[in-house]
Amino acid sequence: MSSCRVAACVAALAAVSCALPPAVFTLDLNKLYGHHSKRSAKRPPVEETASFLQSLLASHGPNYLEKLFGSKARDALEPLGGVEKVAIALSESQTIEDFGAALHLMRSDLEHLRSVFMAVENGDIGMLKSLGIKDSELGDVKFFLEKLVNTGFLD
Repeated sequence: MSSCRVAACVAALAAVSCALPPAVFTLDLNKLYGHHSKRSAKRPPVEETASFLQSLLASHGPNYLEKLFGSKARDALEPLGGVEKVAIALSESQTIEDFGAALHLMRSDLEHLRSVFMAVENGDIGMLKSLGIKDSELGDVKFFLEKLVNTGFLD
């Protein structure tokens, strides 16, 4: 493209940008490239996620997270690659489907996890209790899972 043509394009762009209200001309590069700023801005960081998962395991035993993630979550998440790998997948996966793919979850475990998230999203405490989550644990589990739900994890 010649320099004259570039100059003409820049001038035309400047004229359009002056004529349009700022809201119309705003370009969100995150959306353009498929990134969602809502998700990345609010998704818990890996360290926080790993710490939370580790504290649940320390408090409730090495098989506690089986209630959320299914049978592959036994033995302190070792069959899934360990706490760190699960924390990374939770923090970096855009959706629950991406999370399932990253950890090679079976469809039944992924659907179980989706139902847990739906229970949190809908405030269905009875469903969470039916999984064996005690009243004293509900607050922490609900708080953590809500962070993921609010960042579009179920989309």
